[in-house]
Amino acid sequence: MPSWTQYAFFGMLIGAALFAAAVVAEFMTRSMQRRSALRRLDETAVRERGQAALLRAARSDKAEHGAAGRLADWFLRLYAQGGSQPAPMMLAMVAAGSAAAAFLLFNSAINNALAAGALALCVGAGAPLLLLLRNRARRRAKFAAQLPDAIEVIVRSLKAGHPLTTAIGMVARDLPAPIGDEFAACSQEMTYGLDLQSAVRAMADRVGAPEASVLASAVAIQQRSGGNLGEVLTRLSKLLRDRAKLQAKAKALSSEGRYSGMFLSAMPFIMFGLVTLFNPDYYGQVRNNPIVTPILVGTFIWMVMGSFVINRMVNFKP
Repeated sequence: MPSWTQYAFFGMLIGAALFAAAVVAEFMTRSMQRRSALRRLDETAVRERGQAALLRAARSDKAEHGAAGRLADWFLRLYAQGGSQPAPMMLAMVAAGSAAAAFLLFNSAINNALAAGALALCVGAGAPLLLLLRNRARRRAKFAAQLPDAIEVIVRSLKAGHPLTTAIGMVARDLPAPIGDEFAACSQEMTYGLDLQSAVRAMADRVGAPEASVLASAVAIQQRSGGNLGEVLTRLSKLLRDRAKLQAKAKALSSEGRYSGMFLSAMPFIMFGLVTLFNPDYYGQVRNNPIVTPILVGTFIWMVMGSFVINRMVNFKP
């Protein structure tokens, strides 16, 4: 007869699978609704106005509420810079599901509801945060990869004699998201009276990518000192391509360290699950020992710190 530990383990697996299926179904539903809405509305302008409102709210909170305002500023910028982020209700579901699964796992490991609840709260708060960080990182990477092509489109359009607003509109029309959406918002702002420097700076604030800030700085310097904008953008495009090549080379050289870090971080949890599944009484002899709980909690904290250090060591940013 299977023991209660095996039932709990299989229950957690089934619960995790059902939760993952619900999340995937929700994302697919929202993706279909978003594609349908894109056919009827100019969602780009609506989304960019929403992002601008979030960034204005972030600046207001930062100015009025000190440390809490700075935290709200960072979170609102994170949410806005990720583009099409999950709805707040979806983030709450991710947090609740992650916390519940973590509580079951930690409570079965250390047999201490208080410590398991504290660790589960940390996991529940970190899961949606990691999701937002991942979405922002993906959007930034895609924007950085598209930016040299967008700059070359602008340069060719300027050489052909088109005005700058037309050149930016061509980028918005010809290139896909996210850079097409951002340049569409930039073109709309310039159409309604904003100058080039302010429009590009606003785009850099929305994206948050270093490459966008470099573009905004280059445009600002050219606007102040004068010169050939096409030549400045050509040099910037070459610089960004060289930087992307260097980043790709650094990522390839550090791939062994990154995958080793992921493997070493996941191995203790995998081994604990396998041992508990095939030999439920293996940890039963020490479960009720009062020294086990602080040792396991301390080990988990040190593992998190070690994973963070390994990530910083192999994350090169040229």
